[in-house]
Amino acid sequence: MDNKESAEQYKPAEKINTVNLTDQYPSAQYPSAQFFVDACFNDYQRLQDNYSKIYEKTNIALAFVGIVLTIMLTTLDFSSLSKIMGSMNVGQLLLVLIEIGCCICGVGILLISAIKFLYLLKGKDIPVFNSVDVRDAELYREDNETAAMWLIDKYTSVVFELRPIVEKKQKKFDSTLTMTISGIILYAISVILQKGGF
Repeated sequence: MDNKESAEQYKPAEKINTVNLTDQYPSAQYPSAQFFVDACFNDYQRLQDNYSKIYEKTNIALAFVGIVLTIMLTTLDFSSLSKIMGSMNVGQLLLVLIEIGCCICGVGILLISAIKFLYLLKGKDIPVFNSVDVRDAELYREDNETAAMWLIDKYTSVVFELRPIVEKKQKKFDSTLTMTISGIILYAISVILQKGGF
């Protein structure tokens, strides 16, 4: 099966040591197994595609964060610090401190989210369907129902291991994206307060 990430290492699904597949999957008990092979394959393929898309979205998000950080760092303006030394009432001082705090927090959160996106690009072993097992188990000698049951077993085993990995990576991506948006909002608040002339 094809997966897009070059940095990713694949862990083949565990081979089954089958001397007699007919004994392991008695065809008389699974007369409709071949009708479900496509459904199992589609479920497996969907998970693989989702896993690949997380990497694509992470690359796009990382590029976006890089651009936003570059803009932020080149437009940083701490001129408000000089206002603190002047004569200010309590309300103005509070607004200036909020402005500076939002600016620093916004840039800091974006830096952390950039690091998290980079970490998301790091590969790890994931289970995949290993088609070499078809040859090793001499599956081509078996009848359709036995072969279909074998395929269903392999696909469902891989999906069972792969699904939590995909869900965990997706949750990390979502939380990092939320962090990125929060950082941008905080920085935008600081800019609004600064432009407001406080």
